[in-house]
Amino acid sequence: MRIALTVPALDGGIGRNLVNLASGWRDTGIDVDIIVDHRCPTEPPDIPAGVTVIESGGSHPVVKLPWLIRYLRDRRPAGILTPVARHTVWALRARTCSRVPVSVVANVHNDYRMTLQALRPGKRRSRIAVLRRYYPRCDAIVAVSHGVARSFSQLADIPENRLTVIPNPVVTPSLAALAEDSPGHPWFDAPEIPVIIWVGRMEPQKNAMLLIEAFDRLRATTPCRLAFVGTGSEQPGLIERARTSPFRDAIVFLGHQKNPYGFMRRAAVLALSSDWEGFGNVVVEAMALGIPVVSTDCPSGPAEILENGRWGPLTPCGDAAALAAGIRQCLEQPLAPAVLQEAAQRYRSDVVAKRYLHLLSGGTPPNGG
Repeated sequence: MRIALTVPALDGGIGRNLVNLASGWRDTGIDVDIIVDHRCPTEPPDIPAGVTVIESGGSHPVVKLPWLIRYLRDRRPAGILTPVARHTVWALRARTCSRVPVSVVANVHNDYRMTLQALRPGKRRSRIAVLRRYYPRCDAIVAVSHGVARSFSQLADIPENRLTVIPNPVVTPSLAALAEDSPGHPWFDAPEIPVIIWVGRMEPQKNAMLLIEAFDRLRATTPCRLAFVGTGSEQPGLIERARTSPFRDAIVFLGHQKNPYGFMRRAAVLALSSDWEGFGNVVVEAMALGIPVVSTDCPSGPAEILENGRWGPLTPCGDAAALAAGIRQCLEQPLAPAVLQEAAQRYRSDVVAKRYLHLLSGGTPPNGG
């Protein structure tokens, strides 16, 4: 059996998730094709042996339609998983034109109500119309969290029980080994001064500025350091804000790291400061490595992952004082690594891959997921 995955690019969270799924399927002997719009401008994740990466040169539903029709007729996958709206439209149109009986499963990774707010009203209405027209034609719609499912249901006017909730395949067999790599930075070899780490894309959604504000409050009474891993459009502003901090010598920007797990494994706390998330991969990754986590209680994933504070403090969005208090709690009363690692096991890539495979091979989606 062959399964196809589409992805705009292999770098970033969606790309990593799909590579993790592909790896889980390959371990059971399934052939996997990853259809990518373009090659990554940055280093892509390692592709598992036996997984074929095919560059389509784009995914416009009209311009590239003949390409996908030929692909379906030549490769005849049993199912195709699409993580963004334009890919979903592309796949549905190609299935109709090719007459290949392929299951189309759409993945919803983020809170569309939040991501569409930045668009002009006309464009936002057009995007919503696309969701309402095409997504009901999918064989299944998978949301990565219950919050994302509720949001998408309301926005796309699709009953929530039509969606299946399957979390991201975050915990891979290679995660622990990757975390053993030395980060090569002196802060992470000095456990007497704890390091708070932030990992992600420096974009407005992630609100990393809030963490600097919280760190200034925390550092006034507690010896600690703050390390940022990642890049993005907000990076220049964050660096400038850090320069104005009275504790600027305790803040470092480490840039993009292909393997951030060595840094995470040696940190004292991972902090997530987002205004919204679809899921929150980095929260699960930290838990799987036994690292305490504090997160803003943002829509949609972190509260579900942390089980409303059972596995780590949740603080109000935009509240620097509360975030500082949550970090202090993790420093002073950390949960045992084994407890966190056990809580992360439900996000193992092999477990999640089996749930997706059921849908992509034509299985009936369970109501509500």
